Amino acid sequence: MFHAVIMAGGSGTRFWPMSRRLRPKQLLPLAGGKSLVSETAARLDGVVPPENIFIITNRDTVDAMRKAVPDVPAGNVVGEPMARDTTGCIGYAAALLLSRDPEAVFVALPADHRITPVENFRAALKRAYETARSEDFFITFGIEPKFPATGYGYIERGEAIEENLFRVRRFTEKPEKAQAEKYIDSGSYYWNGGIFVWKASSVLEAISRFEPEIGACMDDIKAALSSEDPEKQIAGAFEKMKKISIDYSVLERADNVAVVPADFEWDDLGSWESVARYSRTDEFGNAFIGSHVGLETENCIIVAEDGVVGTIGLRDIIVVKSGRAVLVARREDAEKVKQLVARLEDAGQGDVL
Repeated sequence: MFHAVIMAGGSGTRFWPMSRRLRPKQLLPLAGGKSLVSETAARLDGVVPPENIFIITNRDTVDAMRKAVPDVPAGNVVGEPMARDTTGCIGYAAALLLSRDPEAVFVALPADHRITPVENFRAALKRAYETARSEDFFITFGIEPKFPATGYGYIERGEAIEENLFRVRRFTEKPEKAQAEKYIDSGSYYWNGGIFVWKASSVLEAISRFEPEIGACMDDIKAALSSEDPEKQIAGAFEKMKKISIDYSVLERADNVAVVPADFEWDDLGSWESVARYSRTDEFGNAFIGSHVGLETENCIIVAEDGVVGTIGLRDIIVVKSGRAVLVARREDAEKVKQLVARLEDAGQGDVL
């Protein structure tokens, strides 16, 4: 049976002040009228039934996630005791699925992507499901790079397995711009979209083989799922588990990883700068969400979650108004918002986080 696991545990600190601890970016309508997590679930329509969709989030946001995606059964929205990166998330999800379906094949996908057209994504996903089920490959989707991005990971394509399916030669994380330009010129590299399809049993076996200590924690979780007090035992397993990305723990080591070139547009909504690409714009190049009135204001990102933001004489600036907090920054410094959040915590301003 085909399943889906939506990874929705991130805090989204780069979207402060609109994103908060109890309302992370997955719950925000950053690329349209719906929250990112609900758009991700809707993207699976016709491929995975709602009862086979699972959302892995943190325990503090379980209720909010259930309200955001009401078609997904409440019991399928699961809170991790603590963040343990994508290996912990995917391993936990695989253990949950195997407790219900020993033949489970699932897609693991982040909750903060924008993908169009959705029909092409669904067609690619169906093909990946069939390949993973019949040939036991770990399937990833390769996104054709549009520019030499330094904030994305890359996949190098190897020999062809069959039409539109290639072995992965290597993964590379966030290269320097000159190297990224070489990757694009070569024609054999893709952006790593962070979407993976595999058998639940196979990915758990790979985690145990490459990371035995994490594998032991996964064994504890599998045992806990049939115990009388699963929450306490699962929390204990997470406590012992190290944080590591699935890219590092499994994908860079396994020899059965394949890439399907994606026939869809993809974007990782990781900062205010990325959201600006999909917001309304005015004749002065200002991208905005909510109400904005500007005078001599150009090429700015303006967000007013309530009320209105008025600006005079600004250029290349980000202004975000949300509740009791306001962010003002140069567009070129959009990636530093995470650092600001840490500074606010240190300054005793945790009530606005």
